[in-house]
Amino acid sequence: MTMKRRIVGLLLALNMVCLAGCTAANSGGQGSLAQGESTQQAALEASADSSANASDSSTAASTQSADNTSIYEKEWYKEAIKSGLLSTGTNGRLENFVNKLRNGEKVTIAMIGGSITEGGGVKDTTKSYCDQFITMLGEQYPDAEIEYVNAGVGGTPSALGIMRYDKDVTSLCSETPDLVVVEFAVNDYEEPTEGRAYESLVRQILEEDDETAVMLMFAVFKSKWNLEDLYIPVGNLYGLPMVSVKDGTAAAFESGDLSDSLYFSDEYHPTALGHKIMADTMMNLINEIDSKIKTKTATDKIAPVPETYYYSPDFLNMKLVTSKDSNGAKVSTGSFTLTDTEVHQSVRSDEVTFPDNWSRDVSSNEPFVLEANCKNILLDYKAANNSEYGEAEVYVDGELMLTIDANRADGWNNNNVEIAFDDSKVSSHKLEIKMAEGSEDKKFTILAIAYSDEEMNLTQDRSAKAAASELAGTTMLDVYKDSFKLGVALPNNVFNSMTDFDTAVKDNFNSITCENEMKPESLLDKEASASGLPDSYYEPAVHFDNCQPSINYCEENGIQMRLHTLVWHNQTPRWFFTEDYTDDGDLVDRETMLRRMESYIKSVLTYFDKEHSSLIYAVDVVNEAFDVGDGDENGIRQKNNLWYEVVGPDYYVRAFEYASKYASDDYSLFYNDYSCMWKGDLILENLSEVKENGWIDGIGMQSHLSTSDDIDKFLETAKSFLDAGYEVQGTELDIGVKSSTNAEYKKQADLYKAYFEGMLELKNQGYNVTSITVWGIDDAHTWRSGEDPLLFDKDLKKKDAYYAIIEDYES
Repeated sequence: MTMKRRIVGLLLALNMVCLAGCTAANSGGQGSLAQGESTQQAALEASADSSANASDSSTAASTQSADNTSIYEKEWYKEAIKSGLLSTGTNGRLENFVNKLRNGEKVTIAMIGGSITEGGGVKDTTKSYCDQFITMLGEQYPDAEIEYVNAGVGGTPSALGIMRYDKDVTSLCSETPDLVVVEFAVNDYEEPTEGRAYESLVRQILEEDDETAVMLMFAVFKSKWNLEDLYIPVGNLYGLPMVSVKDGTAAAFESGDLSDSLYFSDEYHPTALGHKIMADTMMNLINEIDSKIKTKTATDKIAPVPETYYYSPDFLNMKLVTSKDSNGAKVSTGSFTLTDTEVHQSVRSDEVTFPDNWSRDVSSNEPFVLEANCKNILLDYKAANNSEYGEAEVYVDGELMLTIDANRADGWNNNNVEIAFDDSKVSSHKLEIKMAEGSEDKKFTILAIAYSDEEMNLTQDRSAKAAASELAGTTMLDVYKDSFKLGVALPNNVFNSMTDFDTAVKDNFNSITCENEMKPESLLDKEASASGLPDSYYEPAVHFDNCQPSINYCEENGIQMRLHTLVWHNQTPRWFFTEDYTDDGDLVDRETMLRRMESYIKSVLTYFDKEHSSLIYAVDVVNEAFDVGDGDENGIRQKNNLWYEVVGPDYYVRAFEYASKYASDDYSLFYNDYSCMWKGDLILENLSEVKENGWIDGIGMQSHLSTSDDIDKFLETAKSFLDAGYEVQGTELDIGVKSSTNAEYKKQADLYKAYFEGMLELKNQGYNVTSITVWGIDDAHTWRSGEDPLLFDKDLKKKDAYYAIIEDYES
């Protein structure tokens, strides 16, 4: 489920359709009392109104409520402040900041966010949570010098925040900030980058200096809504301290100790008391860190910025383009030659957010053009709610990307950001903005444009993403069980310690293949065959002791099995081909070996049909019979192949003939081979006789891949088999990495995702794709030692590759 769809669903559920930063940003007052509220609650609100508007916290604290207790001494208030602390962080940066305060050093603090950060809800911006927090720090650390920059702008989502960070924070701070507070948890409703701008901003701040601390503030609307569930995982990944007034005040609102009219000045903004609660919540975080420093339990190391990402920091270090600075881009303004002065103005100053804008001169109709070497482009325009403004069309490289109506019912001359272009690769692009048909005589204001020209080499931390989302409880069977069987190959040593693997197997697989225990060397009984001569000369003995643990487990848990494999040149003992069933005996003739083959196939298939009905659903009748290397002149494997040497080139045909004769109707009979993408035509050609006789159902495509393999080629081959009328199963799937690096594991995850998505797409197109089998349960149980090729690591923890194949799942 995408981030935006989750947001919209949540908003609809809450019946909330709004944007932060409306004109109420400058409204004051504490709101009217709801009819019927108790006298005690009314008195509490009156005292809080007085206290929150007092000149400082000490005066506020002295104010008494109806029961003669300061509101700040109330248990519910103290609990609200305490409960608002989500995390003290793990990266060590806030500890460094508090140490500077304690040592009386200079610190620089910046606040970036929307109208709440700007001071919306109070007439006097010194009563905003930001200013109250700065005041509290000054009182607690009087020797410290505090520089403070407020970069709150009404209606700002994080996409606009990343556009203006350098302009409104970096350029206004005399030094790199020691602390940046980020508050976008309410303004990011329908934010166009779906969390990527938010993470980009966080990462950019952290990367600018290895000591800058980032604190995430999660504000709340009157509907008790915010987006913290979507941004807490970002905080966790980067080890950030986090506070939430939504979580902190939830119990107080529920109990009635805190009312909407006490906390909110309107639908979106806090009263001065609400701002005070936000500031106290932040101060509680500082006090927690201070206490750790005093008790010497605080970390003394700053953790590096992780090499992985959560949503994707695609908007790092955006280059801001204005009418005064093209910032490396080539700009032709066309008809956009005027400057619009009626745009959003900060409540803290007389300045507008983007004074150097481009406003259209309606007397001409030339497009605005920007050319840049970039991978994405963000466009900030004025939302006017004015019929003088019309629709503009946005083109990139001649393709219409957006049609924007600047006359919006929810507009108040505010900023509104859209993604004009979004790609992963940097290349040359041309942006054009021109008025749409019917709006040739209308105004339109481009407030600013930003673009990124940085390639990104980071990898996604899918496990972190899944752990914080609905994917945490999603299994492979949840996603694919209605499409095809999901199998895993397991050796006996796993079955012998199944309690360690039981949950992973049952949650994710409904098919099991024995890794070795159903191969000829495991099923053929040498001692019984030799001791039974001459009666056993044409009828070699078989036994099923080796595969019994797997059979028992599968039947106990309702799991079916693939029988792998009956006829194979490898792991088939030489004694099976000799006169006396000895390792060094003389080889038998063709007719004898064909009778032994038929007897062996009959014994195995009838055993499972009679003794374990419904257990087997697919049989690899022949394995790896075709090749073009090592002198295999006719495309049939000859080297080290006793089947070819004793029976001849038609041995695989006879194997299918016998299997078809004795197999249950419930069994699908398969030919199984590796490197199918390179010898697909050879396989189809050599199986033609078997297919014409109706002795075969499908082809098993072994999938021992590496991160450099071409999945498209694999899927093309699968489609060729399907088009030829074969059932297809993906068998023996594992994807090895070339080195234990984030980049390689990212490639591995992407390849697993492409494999599953490709096979599912074929299935959804009506093709007969019936199973995918992974060749091993975890990286500790794999034949590809050192390549970490599986979905679980050596500690049986889900890898990024696991989450990659389920991450688009919608329950």
